[in-house]
Amino acid sequence: MATRAKSAERSSKSAERLPDKASEVQDAVITLAGTGCYGYADGPGKIACFANPEGIAIDREGNVIVADTGNLRIRKVAADGTVTTLVGSGSPGLSDGDMEASETFNDPEGVALDQEGNLIVADAANHSIRKVLVHRTVDRCVLTLSGSGEPGFADGPCKDASFNDPKDVAIASNGDIFVADTSNHRIRKISQGVVTTLAGSGTAGFEDGQGENAAFADPESVAIDLHGNIVVADTNNHSIRRVTPQGEVSTLAGNGAEGYVDGPGHEARFHCPEGLVVDGDGNVIVADTENHRIRKIQPDGQVSTIVGGDMGFADGSLETARFHTPTDVAVDGDGKLIVLDYSNFRIRLVFAGLRPPSNVGAVGVLLQAPSSYRRDMLRMLSDPVLSDISFSVEGGVVPACRVLIMARSDYFYTMLNSDFIEGRHSGPIPIQDTTKEAFSAMLQYLYTDEVDLADSNVLDVLRLAHRCQLTRLCQECCVYVRRTLNVHNAVSWWIAAKDFFMEDVAEQAFEFVKKNFKSIRGTAPSTLRLLDSRPELMKDLLMHLPM
Repeated sequence: MATRAKSAERSSKSAERLPDKASEVQDAVITLAGTGCYGYADGPGKIACFANPEGIAIDREGNVIVADTGNLRIRKVAADGTVTTLVGSGSPGLSDGDMEASETFNDPEGVALDQEGNLIVADAANHSIRKVLVHRTVDRCVLTLSGSGEPGFADGPCKDASFNDPKDVAIASNGDIFVADTSNHRIRKISQGVVTTLAGSGTAGFEDGQGENAAFADPESVAIDLHGNIVVADTNNHSIRRVTPQGEVSTLAGNGAEGYVDGPGHEARFHCPEGLVVDGDGNVIVADTENHRIRKIQPDGQVSTIVGGDMGFADGSLETARFHTPTDVAVDGDGKLIVLDYSNFRIRLVFAGLRPPSNVGAVGVLLQAPSSYRRDMLRMLSDPVLSDISFSVEGGVVPACRVLIMARSDYFYTMLNSDFIEGRHSGPIPIQDTTKEAFSAMLQYLYTDEVDLADSNVLDVLRLAHRCQLTRLCQECCVYVRRTLNVHNAVSWWIAAKDFFMEDVAEQAFEFVKKNFKSIRGTAPSTLRLLDSRPELMKDLLMHLPM
C-alpha cells in the first residue's frame, strides 16, 4: 500500500482575532496561529510560522503543544495565539542534552504529556521515543527513552528495543506509553522500562484478532478511550481500530477501503486518517486527512462529519470552513477542538460543542487540577506567622521555617542542629557576604525547588549556593548564565565561572568574549576593566584573540 504523499500547498490567508463566544456560529472555525506560509517564526499567532506540523497535545494550562515536524522543533501556542519554541535546535540529529541548542530531533511527529507534565515525543526519523523534562528549570533536557536511531524491530529493555518510524504516542493513567510503530505495523507498549508488542503481526494487512494475529497498515496515531482501550488511526487501512489492554483488536469504523461516507461504522469510509482524540462523551474525533475533514465516531459506531469539505483554507462556519490535509486533533478543557492543519501550516480552533475530556485527558493522561504546591509554599515563605526562625541580611530581617530549610539543606541542618553559635542564637541569625535579594532567592529555591533568577542576582545567588553546597541551585545558575550571555555580562560571568570551577560555563563565556571582543570594547568597555585584577585571564584572552 502506498503511503499518502504529503502536499506542501499553502495559503496566505489567516484570521487575526478570536471570537468572544463559541455561540458565534459564523466564527465556529478560526485560526489560532500560523500565517499559511511554510517557515519558522515565533511570536504572535498572526506572524508565527510552522513547517508541516504533525502532532499536537494540550498541557494543563491549556497551551497547545505542537510537534513542528518540518522545523524539527517542539513549539507551544498559548491561548492568545502567541507561539514560542520549547525545545529543538532545528538541525536534524539524535542528541540529548539541556534545552539550549544542543538537543536535536529528526521529524518529531507525535507528542503527549505524562503525569508530571513532561513531554513524550515520537521522534519518527530517529526511530526513537524521547522525553522532554520541562517541569523544572535545571532539569529541562531531552532524554531518549528507547530506540537506537536506526530502524528495526526488537522488544526488550528500553535500551535494547528498536522501532521503525514511530509516529505517535499516548499515555495511560498508570503511566504506560503506547506507541504507533508505523512502519513496523504494530502497536507497542513501554512499561517500567520494558518495550513489548501489544498488537500487530509486523506485516501490512487488515485483520482483527488477538495480539500478533491482528494486522495494521501504517498506523499513525493512538489515543486512550474512556475505558482504557487504545484507539488507533490505521492510516493506510483507512480505518479506525480499537485495541484492548489485553491486545484484542477490533475495527471501530471503516473496512479497509478508502472513500468518504458517513453512517454506521461498517459502512463508513475514511481516506488516510492520521490523527484522533477521545472527547468527554467517548466520541472518537478523527482527522480524516486526505478527505480534508474532521469526523466523529460515536460510541455506537455512527460516523458523521463535524467540519470540512473540499481541500482549501477558510475560517467561518462549520459548513463553510475548509482544511488542507489535517493531521491531528485535540480537545481542550473548554471543549474546543484544536486542529493541526498540516498543509495550511496553521493551528485552527473549532467550536463544535464537544464535552471536554473528564476522566481521560486529550492526550491520554488523567486530567488533574493544577498543583497549588508552589503557591502555598511561597505563601509560607512570605508569612512570618508560618516561620520560627529569622536571618539578618544587609540590615533586613528574613523569616524562614527551621525544619524546612534543615530538611532541604545539609548546610543549614549542620548550622542549626549543632553547637555552632547560629544554632543557639536567640535573635535573627546574621548572614554575611551576600545580598538580601540573593538570600531570598535561595530560600525560594529551598521552599519550592524553583528560583527566579535575573542578571541582577544570579552571580550573588551562585556564590551563595556554592557556599551552602546547593549543587542543583548552582546548576540552575549555570543554565541561566549560558542562556543569557551578552556583551554586558559575558566578562563578569566568565570570571565567576572560573572562580567556581564551572569549566563548561567558563568555556562558553570565554568563547563569547573572544568572538564579540570588538563589540564588548565598543559597547561595554568598563566590563573589560574587571580583568585588571585577573591578569592570567587577560593574558589568556589576548593570546586567543584573532589577529
